Amino acid sequence: MMLRANNSKSVQPNSLWEGLGLAAILAAAFLSITLLQTLTTFFIRMHEADVMLGAIGNVDLISRVSLDVSVFAAGLVLIHGLLAFVVHGMAILTEQAWPASGRSRHALIVLWFALAVAVILLLNAYWFPRSNAGAYYADFAGGRLGSASVAWGVTYLVAGLALVVLIVALWRLLPKAIASGRRSPALYVSIFLVACGAAGAVAYHSASAGAISGNPNIVILGVDSLRLAELRRFGGRGVTPNIDEFLRQADIFSDSTTPLARTFPSWMSILTGRSPRSTGAVFNLIRREDIDDHPTIADMLRPRNYTSVYATDEVRFANIDESYGFDRVITPPIGAADFLIGQVGDVPLANVVANTRLGGLLLRFLYANRGIAFLYRPSTFIDRLRNELPDGSPLLVAIHLTVAHWPYFHASTPPELQHQRTEASNPAYLEAVQTADAMFGDVIGVLRAKGILDNALVVVLSDHGEALGFRADSLLNGLEVQVDGMSTPVEVVNWGHGQSVLSPVQYQVLLAYRGFGSQAPIGARGRTLGQPASLEDIVPTVLELIGEPPPDVDGISLVPSLRSPVGNGGMHDPRIRFTETDFVLKPSDSGEIEEEDAARLTARLLEVDKTTGWLQWRPAMVEPLLKKKERAALDQTRLLAAMPVASGGHLYLLLDRQSGNGRILRGRPDSSDPGAQRLWDALQLNFAGELGPPLVPAPTAQLGFGRQLVPHTDSQSGAGN
Repeated sequence: MMLRANNSKSVQPNSLWEGLGLAAILAAAFLSITLLQTLTTFFIRMHEADVMLGAIGNVDLISRVSLDVSVFAAGLVLIHGLLAFVVHGMAILTEQAWPASGRSRHALIVLWFALAVAVILLLNAYWFPRSNAGAYYADFAGGRLGSASVAWGVTYLVAGLALVVLIVALWRLLPKAIASGRRSPALYVSIFLVACGAAGAVAYHSASAGAISGNPNIVILGVDSLRLAELRRFGGRGVTPNIDEFLRQADIFSDSTTPLARTFPSWMSILTGRSPRSTGAVFNLIRREDIDDHPTIADMLRPRNYTSVYATDEVRFANIDESYGFDRVITPPIGAADFLIGQVGDVPLANVVANTRLGGLLLRFLYANRGIAFLYRPSTFIDRLRNELPDGSPLLVAIHLTVAHWPYFHASTPPELQHQRTEASNPAYLEAVQTADAMFGDVIGVLRAKGILDNALVVVLSDHGEALGFRADSLLNGLEVQVDGMSTPVEVVNWGHGQSVLSPVQYQVLLAYRGFGSQAPIGARGRTLGQPASLEDIVPTVLELIGEPPPDVDGISLVPSLRSPVGNGGMHDPRIRFTETDFVLKPSDSGEIEEEDAARLTARLLEVDKTTGWLQWRPAMVEPLLKKKERAALDQTRLLAAMPVASGGHLYLLLDRQSGNGRILRGRPDSSDPGAQRLWDALQLNFAGELGPPLVPAPTAQLGFGRQLVPHTDSQSGAGN
């Protein structure tokens, strides 16, 4: 009779699915409640500040964005469905482990669901304190339970309980299964749960490519928003030990600039060797059909059987995909859906899963995506590189690390750093740079492990710098600066990048070359070279170093300097380079860009391509925005800036690049200053049709943008002043 009673407690095949409906209802309720909170926050922000209007302004039901959002929604449903199955399975195993407990299946489901939700909410708050739900529980989750946090303490307790249940259930089930020769449904549930745990713990193995001969691998490794002053070679404080160590045996061009200090235009110059005027990449988010990128370095290397890969952890403003000549891209999905899902996809279970392989499969927009900064873990992107970089040779690998970019935080950044900014320091930016440095070291480790550095030419660069609002970030940085004809400094947006040509830290970049294997002589002496350089020079330099004739591009080959014993083999006539601004976002009174203000300002300028789902500038807005650009020509010592003013003309400032001293030009300089003449002529030629006539301050004017200026006439001053 006792045996009959015990058997009545066991789970019969026809009762295996009992309670699954309850588990599904609980999981659906959990998804609905957390999603409702996120959607409420999203619509409030959109109503108050027009956030995301640029991403959804012309989206309809038949569009790529709608498809992307639908696929993501399906992923959310699937992971919550898996939660229901796991909770249901644990209830079944608990019945098997303690058949005499007397608890109903439904009660056990509610119990395990409550425990699972507690773990999910606590881990979400502990890992992602800036998430919608995490903000409420972050302090509690980070509290201490002995040596562990509350979040991990509860997680360990629940995981330990689940493990005990699994072991006891297997201990009871296996002898019966062996004796009867039959497999009970509960045994299959046990095997399923064990397999899920094992799959989550197993790391993918990536084989080394081994020693490589023949054509060298080419690695272009970029660090976003890097201030040169943080590097040892530029007098830094040692906060970037991995980059500093790598550069110790690299030749650095100390006077290197970008033609436009925003990511997409810079990378177009990096990949093509041409200027924004040649490629059409005069702004971020220019329409794909308006970009003339062919050929890129990937296209040029294809005849030599190179496999080309582009990898980055953010694509919101630099939409680079296979159409730029790459055989493979390792990036988040591109498109307006990235912006939308980053806002509405903030759901605790999705957040907890996002950085796992399951997240990479079902929640692609959240996986290794620095654009969703509160959720981003640098290690996830490193894992992507480790698992997805191809073996074999020769390879062209272009990698762009964006964690140092605004808003200067990721999942593990202490929230209090955002509020510790002063006029002389920005702890959040410093922490972001240190994280970028750690990622740089990890990337080099991955490249070494795969054998890619056995025989390689490596270019290390920054796509642009970063101004932090410090006094020294502006060329016109104080009363000691003397500019003839100017009583009040011109407004300089010395925050961010691509904001002002009078803020050198924005367009000055890192450019270094180092070789391995057959390329080992390159950079071996760790020299600092004075040859003026540009990101446009990378393509012709790399191709000549591997034996290809330099292509006909805007940049020049730096090989003469790299191969010269004294490092100045490329120095001939004084070189003139150009730089310009992008769309300018003015900082708030606190000195930082406000996300809501930026969204409100840009929303009416953007549209979504319904076929690709990409966010892009409205074509009608490009021409008006071009008129608002600042432009500059610079040689080794001076900079000639053309500053747009409200009346359609330009204020021309000729300034010393070190001191900021200079003068206002009222026209083309005369022959007494041939260097200034060269700058003037080069500026007018490079930006032909885009520059207005010289304007000078009215006698009582304050020199800020939009202030009263008057056109120059010969009666007002002599030529050449």
